[in-house]
Amino acid sequence: MRRLSLLLLLFGLTTLASCLSSGPPAPPVRWLDPTAAFADVAPVAGRAAVRVRAQPHLVQDIAVRIGAVEVAYDPDHRWLLPPDEVLRRAFARAQVPLGDGGRLVELTEFELQRVGSVRAARVACLVQPAAGAAAVPVRHDVVVGAGDDSLEALTRAMAKAVQDLVAQVR
Repeated sequence: MRRLSLLLLLFGLTTLASCLSSGPPAPPVRWLDPTAAFADVAPVAGRAAVRVRAQPHLVQDIAVRIGAVEVAYDPDHRWLLPPDEVLRRAFARAQVPLGDGGRLVELTEFELQRVGSVRAARVACLVQPAAGAAAVPVRHDVVVGAGDDSLEALTRAMAKAVQDLVAQVR
């Protein structure tokens, strides 16, 4: 009888432990692709080559500005491509050559904005002159309103912001 009681107790504890340790599955991460919303770009002659790099804090996790001095990463959404690759694809679509000897385009901001009632996408970069040139870097900053808080609207705003930035830099 003691043996049966001990077995029942162990079975009960095992069942309880398995119930406590298993929770509902985490919701899947949603991946957003701003390159899918790129518009057609008219060719422009005489474009100089560019090199693209991003500051280390710009990763596939989506940065969301939620205050004047506060940025958070959205745990449920990520960019399909790293921000610097999105920018490279935008330059390629605009037929701007990518190369080591060209101007350096350093991506400094790639974020969605949800500050108060503002819903927008923001992209900023510093453009360094070609290797050997002594010019001062130029800052470009583009903000495009999203219209609403939907993922579709925010992703389309990011696509437009990236393309507007490329148009300024080229």
